[in-house]
Amino acid sequence: MAYNIALFERKEQTATMITLRTVDIVKRTGDVAKAILEGEKVVVARPRNENWVIMSEAAYNDLIKRQNNEFHTKLDRGREDIQKGRGVTFTFESLEKYVDERLNSRKM
Repeated sequence: MAYNIALFERKEQTATMITLRTVDIVKRTGDVAKAILEGEKVVVARPRNENWVIMSEAAYNDLIKRQNNEFHTKLDRGREDIQKGRGVTFTFESLEKYVDERLNSRKM
C-alpha cells in the first residue's frame, strides 16, 4: 500500500516514493518506520537538493543484488565475446594511446 505520510491515509497501489521533510520524520518516526518496513521508499527533502532516500534493509539488499546481477551479466557477455573472437587486444602502450585519444576528442 502507498501512504500519504502527511495524513497517513491508505491509497491505491502506486509506484511512487513518499517525500518528507526531516521534521516530519522526527514527528512521526513510528509511522514512517512502519511504512518503510511495508515496502515504501521515503525521500527526505533537504536544503540544496541534498536529499536522502530511506528504504528497508530488504529493499536495499534487493537493489544491490539486481545491480550485481546486471554487472555479472555484462561480464559474462564480455567473456563470451572474447571467446568468440569479438574482442579487441591492446598492449598497455596502445591502450594508453587509445584512451588519451578518446579523452582528447571529447574535450574539443
